[in-house]
Amino acid sequence: MENTHLEAYKAAGQITFGTGLNHRFIHGAQAIVQYDRDPKLWTTTLLYLAGFRFDETWSVFGMFGSRAEVGGPIPDKTVEWLSNVSLFADVTDRTVAGIETNLGQVIGGNTELLVMPQLHYEIDRYWMIQAGIGAHISAGFTLPEAGFRIIREF
Repeated sequence: MENTHLEAYKAAGQITFGTGLNHRFIHGAQAIVQYDRDPKLWTTTLLYLAGFRFDETWSVFGMFGSRAEVGGPIPDKTVEWLSNVSLFADVTDRTVAGIETNLGQVIGGNTELLVMPQLHYEIDRYWMIQAGIGAHISAGFTLPEAGFRIIREF
Protein backbone atom coordinates (compact mmCIF):
# COMPACT_ATOMS: atom_id res chain seq x y z
CA MET A 1 0.00 0.00 0.00
CA GLU A 2 1.08 3.54 -0.67
CA ASN A 3 -1.20 6.03 1.06
CA THR A 4 -4.63 4.51 0.26
CA HIS A 5 -3.66 2.94 -3.08
CA LEU A 6 -2.93 -0.77 -3.51
CA GLU A 7 0.50 -0.87 -5.24
CA ALA A 8 1.46 -4.55 -5.31
CA TYR A 9 0.61 -8.15 -4.46
CA LYS A 10 3.22 -10.27 -2.70
CA ALA A 11 3.42 -13.97 -1.80
CA ALA A 12 6.19 -15.95 -0.12
CA GLY A 13 7.05 -19.54 0.75
CA GLN A 14 9.70 -20.86 3.09
CA ILE A 15 11.25 -24.25 3.83
CA THR A 16 13.50 -25.35 6.71
CA PHE A 17 16.46 -27.60 5.84
CA GLY A 18 17.23 -28.57 9.43
CA THR A 19 18.99 -27.70 12.66
CA GLY A 20 22.39 -28.28 14.21
CA LEU A 21 24.57 -27.49 17.23
CA ASN A 22 21.98 -28.85 19.69
CA HIS A 23 19.17 -26.99 17.84
CA ARG A 24 20.94 -23.63 18.25
CA PHE A 25 21.48 -23.33 14.45
CA ILE A 26 18.73 -23.47 11.83
CA HIS A 27 18.75 -22.88 8.08
CA GLY A 28 16.48 -22.96 5.06
CA ALA A 29 15.36 -21.06 1.97
CA GLN A 30 12.67 -18.58 1.00
CA ALA A 31 11.11 -17.59 -2.32
CA ILE A 32 9.11 -14.38 -2.81
CA VAL A 33 7.08 -13.33 -5.85
CA GLN A 34 5.76 -9.78 -6.16
CA TYR A 35 3.51 -8.24 -8.82
CA ASP A 36 3.56 -4.43 -9.03
CA ARG A 37 0.29 -3.18 -10.49
CA ASP A 38 1.89 -0.22 -12.24
CA PRO A 39 4.06 -0.78 -14.33
CA LYS A 40 2.80 -4.42 -14.30
CA LEU A 41 6.20 -5.77 -13.23
CA TRP A 42 7.02 -9.21 -11.75
CA THR A 43 9.88 -9.52 -9.25
CA THR A 44 11.29 -12.72 -7.73
CA THR A 45 13.52 -13.07 -4.69
CA LEU A 46 15.47 -16.20 -3.67
CA LEU A 47 17.15 -16.29 -0.25
CA TYR A 48 19.25 -18.59 1.92
CA LEU A 49 18.26 -18.26 5.59
CA ALA A 50 20.40 -18.98 8.65
CA GLY A 51 19.77 -18.38 12.35
CA PHE A 52 21.74 -18.92 15.54
CA ARG A 53 20.58 -18.74 19.17
CA PHE A 54 23.30 -17.57 21.59
CA ASP A 55 21.28 -18.16 24.78
CA GLU A 56 17.68 -18.00 26.03
CA THR A 57 17.44 -14.27 25.24
CA TRP A 58 19.68 -13.41 22.26
CA SER A 59 19.64 -14.68 18.68
CA VAL A 60 20.75 -13.56 15.22
CA PHE A 61 19.15 -14.28 11.87
CA GLY A 62 20.48 -13.69 8.36
CA MET A 63 19.05 -13.83 4.86
CA PHE A 64 21.32 -13.75 1.80
CA GLY A 65 20.44 -13.93 -1.88
CA SER A 66 19.21 -11.99 -4.87
CA ARG A 67 16.17 -10.23 -6.28
CA ALA A 68 15.45 -9.87 -9.99
CA GLU A 69 12.84 -8.19 -12.14
CA VAL A 70 11.73 -11.00 -14.45
CA GLY A 71 8.68 -9.85 -16.38
CA GLY A 72 7.00 -6.65 -17.41
CA PRO A 73 7.31 -3.68 -19.73
CA ILE A 74 10.55 -2.19 -18.30
CA PRO A 75 13.43 -2.86 -20.74
CA ASP A 76 16.31 -2.32 -18.25
CA LYS A 77 15.48 -4.90 -15.60
CA THR A 78 17.70 -5.05 -12.51
CA VAL A 79 19.32 -7.77 -10.42
CA GLU A 80 20.12 -6.97 -6.80
CA TRP A 81 22.26 -8.73 -4.18
CA LEU A 82 20.60 -8.80 -0.77
CA SER A 83 21.96 -9.15 2.75
CA ASN A 84 19.71 -8.95 5.80
CA VAL A 85 21.04 -9.45 9.33
CA SER A 86 18.84 -9.03 12.40
CA LEU A 87 19.60 -9.23 16.13
CA PHE A 88 16.76 -10.28 18.44
CA ALA A 89 16.05 -10.42 22.17
CA ASP A 90 13.22 -12.49 23.64
CA VAL A 91 11.52 -10.01 25.99
CA THR A 92 8.70 -12.33 27.12
CA ASP A 93 7.40 -15.75 26.06
CA ARG A 94 5.40 -14.07 23.26
CA THR A 95 7.26 -10.79 22.57
CA VAL A 96 10.54 -10.33 20.72
CA ALA A 97 12.38 -7.02 20.19
CA GLY A 98 14.86 -6.71 17.38
CA ILE A 99 16.83 -4.54 15.02
CA GLU A 100 16.91 -5.43 11.33
CA THR A 101 19.53 -4.30 8.84
CA ASN A 102 18.80 -4.82 5.17
CA LEU A 103 21.47 -4.02 2.57
CA GLY A 104 20.66 -4.10 -1.14
CA GLN A 105 23.19 -3.63 -3.96
CA VAL A 106 21.82 -3.30 -7.49
CA ILE A 107 24.37 -4.79 -9.90
CA GLY A 108 25.82 -1.75 -11.68
CA GLY A 109 23.65 0.60 -9.61
CA ASN A 110 22.84 2.05 -6.20
CA THR A 111 23.24 0.64 -2.71
CA GLU A 112 20.46 1.06 -0.13
CA LEU A 113 20.34 0.32 3.60
CA LEU A 114 17.31 -0.15 5.85
CA VAL A 115 17.73 -0.05 9.63
CA MET A 116 14.50 -0.92 11.43
CA PRO A 117 13.90 -1.54 15.15
CA GLN A 118 10.85 -3.78 15.55
CA LEU A 119 8.58 -5.81 17.80
CA HIS A 120 7.14 -9.27 17.13
CA TYR A 121 4.13 -10.59 19.02
CA GLU A 122 3.07 -14.25 18.90
CA ILE A 123 -0.73 -14.35 19.05
CA ASP A 124 -0.85 -18.15 19.20
CA ARG A 125 1.02 -21.16 17.80
CA TYR A 126 0.16 -20.25 14.17
CA TRP A 127 -0.23 -16.45 14.05
CA MET A 128 2.27 -13.64 14.60
CA ILE A 129 2.26 -9.85 14.15
CA GLN A 130 5.46 -7.91 13.39
CA ALA A 131 5.79 -4.11 13.28
CA GLY A 132 8.69 -1.69 13.02
CA ILE A 133 9.72 1.87 12.23
CA GLY A 134 13.15 2.80 10.93
CA ALA A 135 15.23 4.63 8.34
CA HIS A 136 15.76 3.85 4.64
CA ILE A 137 19.15 5.24 3.60
CA SER A 138 19.98 5.69 -0.07
CA ALA A 139 22.34 7.78 -2.19
CA GLY A 140 21.59 11.38 -1.29
CA PHE A 141 18.60 10.92 1.02
CA THR A 142 17.20 9.19 4.10
CA LEU A 143 13.49 8.47 4.51
CA PRO A 144 11.43 7.07 7.40
CA GLU A 145 9.95 3.63 6.75
CA ALA A 146 7.37 1.57 8.61
CA GLY A 147 6.65 -2.11 8.23
CA PHE A 148 3.83 -4.38 9.35
CA ARG A 149 3.38 -8.13 8.77
CA ILE A 150 0.81 -10.71 9.72
CA ILE A 151 2.29 -14.22 9.54
CA ARG A 152 0.48 -17.53 9.39
CA GLU A 153 2.63 -20.62 9.98
CA PHE A 154 1.63 -24.05 8.65
